Amino acid sequence: MTFANLPAFLFLLLIPPIVFLYFLKMKRREVTVSNNMFWKKALADLQVNAPFQKLRKNLLLFLQLLLLVLITLGLANPGMEALSPETQLTVVLLDGSASMKATDIEPTRFDAARGMAEDLIDSLSSSNRMALLLFHQTTELLCPPTGSKKTLRQRLLEAKPRETETSLLEALQVARSLLPDGSPGEIVLLTDGAFAPLEADAASLLGETPVRFIKVGQSSSNVGITQTAFRRAPAPGGTDQLLLTVQGFGQSEHSCSLTLLRNGSLYRAKELTLSPETPVDIVFSLAREETGIFEARLDTEDDLRLDNQAYLVLAPRREHRALLISEGNTFLERALSSQDHLNVTRIFPGSFPLGIEEEEPYDLFIHDYDGPTTPNLPAGGHLFLHASPPGDQVQFGNEVKNPVILDWNLNHPVTRFASFDDLLLGTVNPLLTSPEATPLLVTDQGPVIAAYTTPEHRAIVVGFALRDSNWPLKLSFPLVLANARSWLLRTHGKENNVAHQTSGTVPLPAPSGEEELVVISPDGQSRPLPVQADGFAYLTEPNPTGLWQIQTQENQEGMTFDSSFAVNLSSSRESDIRPLDHISIGSLDIASLGDDVTLHREFWKPLVLLALSLLLLEWYVYHRRSML
Repeated sequence: MTFANLPAFLFLLLIPPIVFLYFLKMKRREVTVSNNMFWKKALADLQVNAPFQKLRKNLLLFLQLLLLVLITLGLANPGMEALSPETQLTVVLLDGSASMKATDIEPTRFDAARGMAEDLIDSLSSSNRMALLLFHQTTELLCPPTGSKKTLRQRLLEAKPRETETSLLEALQVARSLLPDGSPGEIVLLTDGAFAPLEADAASLLGETPVRFIKVGQSSSNVGITQTAFRRAPAPGGTDQLLLTVQGFGQSEHSCSLTLLRNGSLYRAKELTLSPETPVDIVFSLAREETGIFEARLDTEDDLRLDNQAYLVLAPRREHRALLISEGNTFLERALSSQDHLNVTRIFPGSFPLGIEEEEPYDLFIHDYDGPTTPNLPAGGHLFLHASPPGDQVQFGNEVKNPVILDWNLNHPVTRFASFDDLLLGTVNPLLTSPEATPLLVTDQGPVIAAYTTPEHRAIVVGFALRDSNWPLKLSFPLVLANARSWLLRTHGKENNVAHQTSGTVPLPAPSGEEELVVISPDGQSRPLPVQADGFAYLTEPNPTGLWQIQTQENQEGMTFDSSFAVNLSSSRESDIRPLDHISIGSLDIASLGDDVTLHREFWKPLVLLALSLLLLEWYVYHRRSML
């Protein structure tokens, strides 16, 4: 047992004065009587009240001393520490992800978790400190270690949940950094458990630091739109497709209506019956090249509303003009002609750059010839197919024969989803790349495809001629060409990426000459974003969900839907709001402590009630004696 207010024990110094008062003589009125044989009891009382005599049993004195002891103990705030006696710092991790906006606990789970954190602060003993962390996709330090309950409460009130997924590993890393090795401490986790189990090395990160898990949430019933996608028709005359994945969570079936609106008007509707944990894919066929702002709504009552709607923005596809500098390449020309909204003009290498009409600038330049290019390239995107680019970002090495493919970059937009397992190469010039360039395809002789950016150019360099490989015959060839077009034209596949996730990063292509973009969130908050050297402004963790606007000098007068982009939750993990009784951190399986959020179990309230009862008993005994 510990005492939060040790100076209160000074009140026990009042015991000697109380006892001393019972030794003092009482002042009595002198009365003359005929005989004192009937006054033996009064004489005995005189003997007791004489100073320095033996103290006789007295119920009132006992009750008063006991009352003083109880009041003193109550003021000393006794309690049992839920923490180990050595614990000096408690790091509280407060889950602020999307699932914590569920309303199965009024008003929300996050508010309930914040109330639990307040209880932890209130029960913090004077010898301990506390730190507060808010975690979602990233981790925020709400309050560094402190023993000030006022500061902790103020910082806790500033915490707000976000509509993102949960990254517990980063939160544990930050929490562990606040607990130096060897220092006593504990981590308290307030969450509903809507995150993936962590890898085994997460347990080693904690070391010997104990972790307490307090579950937040009651209900598991929810329906959500967990995925959105858009697919263009593969050939003229076909139909575009808008795809949605809807999933029900809980123990029972869900019946609901799915409504699709276009520019605010009803477009399509479907009735759905969802089995628990089984996703349902919904496909809406659209007219080819159909544009507009689409909104999908689930008409249902559940405990998490932010995943009941999703937006998609289909902007008009822009016509791009490409200049092909080549002596003729049937495979390349066919692959380029299959791409929609790409107008290709071919000229011979000797005509470049004289064949460019300045009044009709080109967006994309494709150099399909052997040898160096002109040093003064027009601004824009350039694809070099065995043509040596100017500058020192990428240079050609000596020729080699039949190199072996070792690896390719799966994360770069140009080579994403492509496979080069069956690619055969003949004569190749391995590329000598600078640190600014990114290798995309690597052989045992070095990179053979690389990409780089400069303030005026974006470039992809291929170190072999198409005729010296079987690449034009492989599926990866048209795929890489389509990806290269998007990357070189600074669209990053924007025409198919009609919606973004709150947990991701949104690349926003900036008009030429813009140094800053201003984005306006659905709640009206504006956020300036600097334009990077690659011509993009990057919005990280867009929050909240809904329609965002891009504001530039071109559209400040009036915004249109082609300057908008959609942000949705699109996370089955966050839509599954089932609160967990156990969470896994590597090899650790941690059970929930229920609603027990006390660090210091206080007993002063029962002591005060007992003291009041004794006070009433003392009053009763005193008055009963007086009546007798």
